[in-house]
Amino acid sequence: MTSSDLRSLEALMNEFFHSSTTNDRKREIEVILNEFSKRDNSWDECLQYLSQTDNEYTLMYCLSVLENVIVMRWQSMGALKSDKRTAVWNYLLANNQSMAQYLRNKTAKLLVTIARMDWPNSYPDFMQNVLDLLPSRATTPLGVLLLKTTIEELSQSRDDVCAQRKAELNKLLESEMPNIWMSLTNLMELILDKHCNFLTATPPPSPSQSPNSDSNPSLNKDVLCNAFELSLRRGLLQTIPDMDSESIQISSEVLICLSQLFAFMPLSLCYQISHSTLAAVFVFATFGCNHSVAASCHKQSSTQLAVLAMNCINELIAKCSTNSETNEFIYNMFQNTFHLLRKLTKTNEMNGQTNGSPFSSFDEEYMSKFTEFLRFFISGHLPRFEKMPTFPIMEFLGLVFEYTFKQTNCDSFLSALELWNIFVDYLSVKIKQQNDEKQVNLIVGTYKEPIVSLLVQLSRKIEFKYNARDLDKLDNESLDDDFLTEWQHYSHNCIEVMANIADIYPLECYEIVSEFHNQNLQSFFGLEHCLETNQNSETIGLQLSETDVYRLHCTLRDLSTSLRLVGRLADHFTSENFNRWFVSTKSLIEKLIQALIFFNKHKFHKQKHLSNEFIDVCAQLMATIKAYSHWLQKFCNEDQTSNESVVIISAIVENCIQILCDNNNDTNQMMSHSAGHLLYSVSTTVRPIYLLTLECVQMLFTKVCALVRCHNTSNGFETNAFPSICVEDEKIICRFISNIILLPWLNLNNDSSQNWESRTVYHDMFVEAIVEPFKCTNTPINGSQTLNTTQLCHSLALLSDIVDNHKESPTRTKQLLLKSIQSSLESFINLFPTYFTNAMIAENCLNLFIIVFDVLRIQINFQFVEKTIQLMLKLFSTNQSNGMTCEPLSTKVIPKFLKMLTLIVQQPGTAYKSLLPGMISFAFDRICPTIANTDCPQLKRSLYEFLFQLLLNNWKYFYPNNAISGNAFNTVTNSQQKPEVLQNADAFVQIMNIFAQSFLENDITVFKHNLDALEILNTRLKLYQKEIFKQTMIKPFLSLFIQTLCDKSLNLLQDDIYAIVFNMASVDFPHFFNVFIPQYLYNCERLNDLQRNSLATKYLDPNHHDFP
Repeated sequence: MTSSDLRSLEALMNEFFHSSTTNDRKREIEVILNEFSKRDNSWDECLQYLSQTDNEYTLMYCLSVLENVIVMRWQSMGALKSDKRTAVWNYLLANNQSMAQYLRNKTAKLLVTIARMDWPNSYPDFMQNVLDLLPSRATTPLGVLLLKTTIEELSQSRDDVCAQRKAELNKLLESEMPNIWMSLTNLMELILDKHCNFLTATPPPSPSQSPNSDSNPSLNKDVLCNAFELSLRRGLLQTIPDMDSESIQISSEVLICLSQLFAFMPLSLCYQISHSTLAAVFVFATFGCNHSVAASCHKQSSTQLAVLAMNCINELIAKCSTNSETNEFIYNMFQNTFHLLRKLTKTNEMNGQTNGSPFSSFDEEYMSKFTEFLRFFISGHLPRFEKMPTFPIMEFLGLVFEYTFKQTNCDSFLSALELWNIFVDYLSVKIKQQNDEKQVNLIVGTYKEPIVSLLVQLSRKIEFKYNARDLDKLDNESLDDDFLTEWQHYSHNCIEVMANIADIYPLECYEIVSEFHNQNLQSFFGLEHCLETNQNSETIGLQLSETDVYRLHCTLRDLSTSLRLVGRLADHFTSENFNRWFVSTKSLIEKLIQALIFFNKHKFHKQKHLSNEFIDVCAQLMATIKAYSHWLQKFCNEDQTSNESVVIISAIVENCIQILCDNNNDTNQMMSHSAGHLLYSVSTTVRPIYLLTLECVQMLFTKVCALVRCHNTSNGFETNAFPSICVEDEKIICRFISNIILLPWLNLNNDSSQNWESRTVYHDMFVEAIVEPFKCTNTPINGSQTLNTTQLCHSLALLSDIVDNHKESPTRTKQLLLKSIQSSLESFINLFPTYFTNAMIAENCLNLFIIVFDVLRIQINFQFVEKTIQLMLKLFSTNQSNGMTCEPLSTKVIPKFLKMLTLIVQQPGTAYKSLLPGMISFAFDRICPTIANTDCPQLKRSLYEFLFQLLLNNWKYFYPNNAISGNAFNTVTNSQQKPEVLQNADAFVQIMNIFAQSFLENDITVFKHNLDALEILNTRLKLYQKEIFKQTMIKPFLSLFIQTLCDKSLNLLQDDIYAIVFNMASVDFPHFFNVFIPQYLYNCERLNDLQRNSLATKYLDPNHHDFP
């Protein structure tokens, strides 16, 4: 080894990373470097190069070689390990202040990797060496780095460390924790004593005595002797300490170490943490709730320390359990955090501020961590302490109230608001647990004042009348992942909290919401005085000043919000509360209907001002009425002597239909959508007997039939029937029509009163209108006739949706539905060969039959199903050469057909079993070759699901006597048990081969599906115990799964693969350990004989039968 070797290595490294070096040359260099790293003396050469070069590429390469030697060859070095370890340690000590940070981190990790293998047997002084670095200023950063790396590396689960060694390392790290805490605490106190100027005044009193102070007088000590109170004293800093960058860096690393330790350590050690350690952490936590006049970068650094300190606190509060032994520990933590909360909420007073919130000057991440602490405390520990008479629950709720409503951005406010949701949920559970009504009233009365205050403040928080400046900043256009705007997300969360409170305080909530709603509704009706009309008394606009426009904008936004809130509370006025709230609810619904009539009368959505706000109000009006559909149902059922319910329902239906049928082409889709859903809700929930006789419904029926017929004209969707209807809303309206005809009227005792005969005539006419495009198409459809294709697909989609709509309908309804569509289905079967080559029509037609076979599987006769399946099997088989492997048949149509076959194989009854041979033959002879020639994941997944359901639901097709060996519920003796007979063995073996082949593909979804399929088949049908599986299949399956584990190619499914390997091995453990494993190891080319023997003898115990 000479200096020229080093120069050559540096030249290679520089060439490798040079921008002009080609990929071919880089591969050549990689070969040279790999050969060097495999040399026996590579360790010594690299260690020497480290002290002789300042080339960073070379330094990093040498460290990587050392790491590779440690990982791969360390255990074989024997007595040389000590010298090599010492050499690395000395190199790190000598160069830690001069080397780059990433090189220091890499070298530190080398030492920790050695410790992971040698500590404590061959490296007993490792931890002490690390801790000894902390007191000296020169080596403190290195000591903290080594400690942090040690915690990271030794506390994490690693695949290259066996379970026994993991447990040993965990115990070693746990045993060293007191020493680590002490060392880190001393370091934090040195830094704090150096930089902090503490107040000498007596700290403010604790919120209360410790919860155990009465029972344990020894805990009630002088305030200066209590380390937690000392932390409070230290926390009351006049300014944020002006720390140097080195102290800030060390403090950050120390707090990160503590956070990692707190996350790792077992619960039993939490209560051994010294008060001094927590005291220092809480001092750092106070840095986040102090205002400073120092430079922004200084404040940012100090605040970051506060964030890290809150991480430590949150790790502890989340870990600690809720048993009596933890009361003192948790309560003391709460005391300190209580003072932080008080300091946060009172900062404006301390700084002489009287207006505005000081929270805008606090770091958002710090506030998030503080909210996280409060969430942990309220959800995990408050229920315990709230029962104690000394706990300051009201003061605490008051501070949380201030903390919540002083938040300055949407996300932080909603996070703080979630605290109240947790608390209200706790109160609800507590109330439900009470058997004494007096006790319930006591709980409700105790918290009434703060909760009602929350309701009032929350209602104002979402009102533009009080909070317009902040609410106008919220985005009401862009949608998030939940398809909500920022404003909708904000208001939704506020409304949900108010709705939860209404479960406990319904009257108080109703009064607040009612006042909010009535004021806005009254303002809306007041627009009548601002109307501008023409000579025909038709509204043409609103007479508004610029100020009036903005005021109306706020009013309409608030009205929309109040409508959402009123709708959300609908459940409280139904069921057992129906009679109690009847008068109020009836008045409310009548006002909502009046507002809808008022809106329709004056066409406010046509106004040039605030049209979007008006449209939102109209849509929300109908959505709110829809929320009371169950109340309307009960009202109609009980309203037997008057016509009030008829008037109300008729008004709702008439106004919705008026919005849908507005012929001026200006009805907004949002309004149409809301109107359609309200009609649909009336048809499914209320179902009044007179609905079909209403003139407006008759008109709607006529227009809907005209709408669906128009698809056979050149105008397509352009029709005056519904000028602004979209396809999805058209489906909703068709569902409404089908429901009012086929769903039984409520409160009629016998079937003869339902007037089915005349009603079904309407439905026959309706279906005829839907399928008319097929009757009007006299020529075959090809790919170029886009218009006809679109029309026919639309008709099929409408009919499919109508059938799917009746999936949960009564049997009588399904019978009438099938009778209504039977002739159309026959026509579709006859026309299917004509449209087969048109992928869009074929896909929609198959989708219709899938829905029909699913929804009407009891009503439809087998002969029709058999005819359909046989025709399609023949059609798909004979047309394979013409289009089976081309797009889009292979990607859409064939998977859809396989889905139909999958549905058929799940049907019970012997008649359906006659179809199995043809379907199995089709899968093997047609689908499998198609999969081999195309890359279509959807087709593969459809095939695997078909095969799985075929086996699961037709096991007797293969095993007629269904002999299940090893069945715990099988009381038949071995001599009485019928011999296992396998029929259709070729098909069974081919199915298993298809599953096995699928595990070789690089598709995790397919792998997971088929893995679960095998496990379900084994759980229900004892697949792995079948003789043919044990003899011919279990070995290749096990080899494949074990190889997948070794390759780590599907780590996300690691646990699932462990489970299936165990379940297959458990069929015959002796054979698995004594025969399969030796054969498997023998065939592993990457292992030598020594490694094979080591694995076979050391890690594989034939007597070990526990689940991994």
